[in-house]
Amino acid sequence: MSFLVVNKLTLSAPAQDLRDAVAAAFPPVFDTCDGFERFIVAQTGEHEVVALLFWDSAEHAAAGAAAIGPTVAAVVGPSLVNQDRTVGEIVTEHPAP
Repeated sequence: MSFLVVNKLTLSAPAQDLRDAVAAAFPPVFDTCDGFERFIVAQTGEHEVVALLFWDSAEHAAAGAAAIGPTVAAVVGPSLVNQDRTVGEIVTEHPAP
């Protein structure tokens, strides 16, 4: 089963201002992480985003968090006001037909 990390981030800057930096900085880091499956960021407010990170195991999710930490600090950190992070096993899913 896959594991999902949900990061709800509140920013001091408009979320739109970080789009290009996030799109450029994170994929190369994730590509080096074992067990990485997928990364999605949704803007949910002018100063708010939700990042969804899919991993093949809890261990890889934890290792991935450590690996991306410096990138988070460099790219998002200067604008980060609050972060709410949760991790859980995906118990069911239904892909589109």
